Order: sequence, then C-alpha cells, then structure tokens
Amino acid sequence: MVKFVLILTALAALAFGGLLLVIPEWYVTFSDGDPTNIGWLRFIGAGVVSLQGFGLAIVSVRRRGTNLLLGLIALASTVQTGALWFVFIRDELSVEAAWTVIVPGVGAAACVVLLWAAWASRRASSRLLAAEAEPAPFRAEGPPSPEQ
Repeated sequence: MVKFVLILTALAALAFGGLLLVIPEWYVTFSDGDPTNIGWLRFIGAGVVSLQGFGLAIVSVRRRGTNLLLGLIALASTVQTGALWFVFIRDELSVEAAWTVIVPGVGAAACVVLLWAAWASRRASSRLLAAEAEPAPFRAEGPPSPEQ
C-alpha cells in the first residue's frame, strides 16, 4: 500500500509540477490570475517535479535506506503546503478562481498526511527489522568452571 501511495503521489507531482514548469501561462489563464509575474510558477513547478516527483519515484523503487529521503520530501511538502495555505488565507494570490488554489491545496495536504504516514510506517518497519537482525547474546554452554 505504501508503495502504491508513493507512486501515485510521484505521478501527480510530476504531472502538476511539469505543467507549472513548462506552461505556467496555462495555469494563470485557467485560474484567471494576473499574468504579469509568472516566473514564480516555474520555480514552484521545478521544486515539485524534482523533489516530490523524482524523489518519491526513487523512494518507491529503492526501499532500503531511503527513509531519510522520504522524511526530507515529507518535510519539504509540509512547508510548501503550509506556505500555499498561508498565502491563500492572507489573500496574497492574484487569482479570481479560488478553487484553482483550494483543490491543489487540499490534494497537497492529503499527500502530506500520506507521506508522513509512509515515513512512520517505514521507520517502524526498519526498527522491527533491526531488532530481528540483532544477534542473541553469547552464552557459553558447557561444563561448569571449577570456580562455580
């Protein structure tokens, strides 16, 4: 289930981030925004594609030793989602169609929850594996020593 969530999130991030990176004008037109300064959309798109898209693709393919990367992606996603909601609540965006910010914001918040759940799940499973791999304490079996 975790792998499916990671792959699904990676594909969504690649699609949405790629849209912002390649054709930010379309998103501005779609959201009835102000097209005077769209460079920030390319910047956000690049971050979403690289960190969340490719990062999650790597994490979903390579299971071992990627929990730190997953934690980093979850943290970056949390900060990005928090910034999106902060900007929206303060009315700092120049969009007329508020739903074009709310829908990706709700999706991003759901992804953040799923990412932290996946991170916690991997952390718990890695602790369990480490506990199973720990060798049992050495006990010398044999006749009692003369001191005993």
